[in-house]
Amino acid sequence: MFGKYYEENLRAVSSAKPSLWINSQSDITGDLNQLECYLYIDIEDNEYATDYFLLAHASAQASGYSVNGLPIWHISGISGAIKGFGEVIYSSLMIELGKQGAVLVSDRQAITADAEKIHLKLQASDNVQNNYLTATHPLHTNLETELDRNPDYPISHINTAYKLNPSKKVLSMHDVMMKSHDSRNLDEKKLAYLKEEGQYLAEWIIMNCDETDTYLSNGFKDLLPAKAVDCALSI
Repeated sequence: MFGKYYEENLRAVSSAKPSLWINSQSDITGDLNQLECYLYIDIEDNEYATDYFLLAHASAQASGYSVNGLPIWHISGISGAIKGFGEVIYSSLMIELGKQGAVLVSDRQAITADAEKIHLKLQASDNVQNNYLTATHPLHTNLETELDRNPDYPISHINTAYKLNPSKKVLSMHDVMMKSHDSRNLDEKKLAYLKEEGQYLAEWIIMNCDETDTYLSNGFKDLLPAKAVDCALSI
């Protein structure tokens, strides 16, 4: 099942008030065409003198095409996640896309090894609906020659559009994290900080892979504040 670590890993950081910011943009006609998800927690004694630590970021863009009558969105920009939260951020992104009746495909230009693993999990999961792009579909692509993908992985998942069927528990936690973000009432400066962190998160993870491995192996205890945050996520 895709997202099986959603509850487990969020529970591990629940005392740090995990929050989910959904940043959406519309085109000149008013139609939604860009969606970003930011998952962050409270942190203390941060060397960067900020109150928040970004766990994951993912963005998607409307393609203008459909499959089986469902609008297709594709991963766009640079997405990244601390190990253990890749499925969380993808689940939340697909939950939001599901509200638009849309499905998700991979980036159409390049795909990293970590992102490819996510899509392989999606394709194999029993709680995900697969919608296949035929060879004649405008979005059908072959990334075999891209340097950013693992040539040992099968190509089929890149041409599959996914629709998540989340459990009631996952939906509830998703909503709680969105409300947690709303309760913070962050000003534009703090939102801008999260946006900037989202642009560099993937690169930071690559450069600090040993540190992020330690986060996961220690159950993310290194990220938690000494005292539980007020209104921390109740799971």
